[in-house]
Amino acid sequence: MLRSLNEVIGYCERNKFKCDKNLFNFSGKNTESGKISDLLNLKEANLSEVPRTYKEAIKAPETSKWEDAMNRELKVMHERNVWELVKPPKDAKILGNRWVHTLKGNERNEIVTYRARLVAQGFDQIKGESYDEVFSPVVNFSIIRLFFSVFVCSFKWLNVQTDINNAYLYASSDEVIYVSQPEGR
Repeated sequence: MLRSLNEVIGYCERNKFKCDKNLFNFSGKNTESGKISDLLNLKEANLSEVPRTYKEAIKAPETSKWEDAMNRELKVMHERNVWELVKPPKDAKILGNRWVHTLKGNERNEIVTYRARLVAQGFDQIKGESYDEVFSPVVNFSIIRLFFSVFVCSFKWLNVQTDINNAYLYASSDEVIYVSQPEGR
């Protein structure tokens, strides 16, 4: 398993691959010096508190930003037909839900995005009654990184990354799940 730039370089040298060191940076370190003077260049300090509930979000100084984030989430859910408003049967198990708020920052710790995710409280579900076996096959990321490193070195691939917004909403389910409407909506 290749866990560092030195290991990648060593692997490439042993196998006589040409390796561009600039393509690999697994450190996760930012480019700032760590000095207090770096903070003077910030446009805004990251002093915002992340609300834990809907009520905290609407009382926060950044209420409009949290409202925008919640509206964006609901809009994407509506566009992807994640749910539809129905009257549930009398014997239906209705799950609760809650908003999970997060702040996304850049490498300089500046707030870039206010994000809100609506999540169902699935811990109330009962196996066999509310759902059957559920699993999500996941590959260990270090295996993906190893193969990617080998392919980049061997075939001179260009390293390009992308992100799929709201990727979790693409998953489908054959189960019918009843969830209450979000608070404040």
